[in-house]
Amino acid sequence: MEEHLSAPSAERRVLDHAANEPESPRRTGTSYDYELERVTRARTYFDDHDPINRAIRRDPTRSMLIAAGVGFVFALLVR
Repeated sequence: MEEHLSAPSAERRVLDHAANEPESPRRTGTSYDYELERVTRARTYFDDHDPINRAIRRDPTRSMLIAAGVGFVFALLVR
């Protein structure tokens, strides 16, 4: 059901409108609350617990330089 504000009525006073049709949406049970709860529950399934991926996300430039250094050292050892 889509909520909407009704047009002013000639027979009803403003206070009657305010009492029967509040302008603020209800605070609990909204679709936003439902989606937030659903995403919060699903987040535990998709969180990445790998420390290497976490380091790449936090500082990608540093991680790239470390990987290049490790690759260079490995190439020297193989040669």
